Amino acid sequence: MNRKNYLPVAFFVGLFMFFLLYYIVIHPLIPYNSDDWMFMSANRIALPSIHAWNPSRVFPEFLMPLVSELASFLIYPLCHDYFLSQTILHSFVISIFLTSYVGMFYHLLYKRFSVEKKLAMMLSLLFLLLHYLIFRTQDTANVHLFYSNDLTCHYFYLIPNVVNAMLVMSLLKKDWLHGNDFNFVKKGMLLLVVYLAICSNLFCSDILVIFLGTQILTTMPFGKKKAKKYISFVKQNICFFGIIGFWLFVNLMELMGPRAAYLAKEAQTVGFTSQLVTSIHSILAVKYNVFFVLLALFALAVSVYALKKEKRLPLFTIQLLLSSVITVIYVVLVSAKSVPSYSSRPDILFAVFFPIIVLAVLGIVKITRYWEKSIIVLPVLLLILFSQVNRSLPTFADLRINTDVPFNYTLNTLQRVNYDILKQVVEADKKNGVDNVSIIVPHVENDGENWPYLLIYNNYSNSLIQTLYKHGIIEKKLKGEMKVGKDLSEY
Repeated sequence: MNRKNYLPVAFFVGLFMFFLLYYIVIHPLIPYNSDDWMFMSANRIALPSIHAWNPSRVFPEFLMPLVSELASFLIYPLCHDYFLSQTILHSFVISIFLTSYVGMFYHLLYKRFSVEKKLAMMLSLLFLLLHYLIFRTQDTANVHLFYSNDLTCHYFYLIPNVVNAMLVMSLLKKDWLHGNDFNFVKKGMLLLVVYLAICSNLFCSDILVIFLGTQILTTMPFGKKKAKKYISFVKQNICFFGIIGFWLFVNLMELMGPRAAYLAKEAQTVGFTSQLVTSIHSILAVKYNVFFVLLALFALAVSVYALKKEKRLPLFTIQLLLSSVITVIYVVLVSAKSVPSYSSRPDILFAVFFPIIVLAVLGIVKITRYWEKSIIVLPVLLLILFSQVNRSLPTFADLRINTDVPFNYTLNTLQRVNYDILKQVVEADKKNGVDNVSIIVPHVENDGENWPYLLIYNNYSNSLIQTLYKHGIIEKKLKGEMKVGKDLSEY
């Protein structure tokens, strides 16, 4: 290996180890609620289906049960701790996606903008820090752009977010349609990734589709005398039009699915206008870190300076800015149609701020081109920003903050409940002639459903037993019923 490549490899290995440590030790990923247990074993066919609860969520509902099953058969025999085995492999997979995400940005800098490798690594670190800085407004229990409420949401939102964002960065780096080095194998793999990105989550797939839309809008020939050019343009970009068309089809299926019908029924009592107002208020109520805002404004000032100096803005700048603005409108409208408070969730706001963060760092690149000596202050800037995301108290939240349900118990409490419930099921499985088990779950003060230990239709117990049976932890397919025991705060 060339010596020049050692440093980037070491950088990304170190980055991967950081993510792994973060999700295994600092803020462990553990299954704990009804959704987690359901989707850890609910395998689905890799096609959109109007009969599925979420018709379009092929990618997360395929990947999550696969990783969960591999953890139980590959890691569990080594550590003999079911929950630890799940934490290790889920953390490993999510760390790969996040490292690849930062790696794609590094390659964007290096390939498209010809940034020197050491500088590209520093700017990639800045890119990463901004994701953690954006919502850091207090000394503890903050969220960030990679934050999700539970294990399921990491698969339903975080992973689709970064996959769609990586495709956008790939588009910025290379022209998919006219690249000479794209053989059929590469095109096939690209098609697979695009398919999974579109069939993931309507709050995440918009990252790619809206950017494609801005590419079409900013390069399309306009005017009455340009009909022939317009036809030629459509032919040249037929793949992009096809992706957008497929996305519209998939979203139509989502709107006709069971979950959409359930949400529409709930919304009838309130009305769309009221939900829209709540959605707008929700997104406006989000608080941002002052340093992040100042840096974003500084990047905007650089863009204005570049406009004055070069008499035009780069096309990618217009496309990214347009993407962010359109995404805000999209998020507000879709949240109003589903759950208005979604518009303030960090894993949904990712789609809004990803283009802004890319532009902010590219603004720094622009500064280094105008004033090369400005690179000297970059390490100091990184140090200041790191001090902002690592406070005296535990800076970021565990998997315990839910914006929809007032559920705020510590991760240790959830772990103690996990092991207690697992013990109940395993002991019942070992008893001869016993086919039923009464699972004592904590009582939780919230909306009457006892979330996260959902009582409706014995949801929690059925999902738990199904998953443990599929993963080989119990030998019998027990019939479970739930009984509420002591309060969760007493565990």
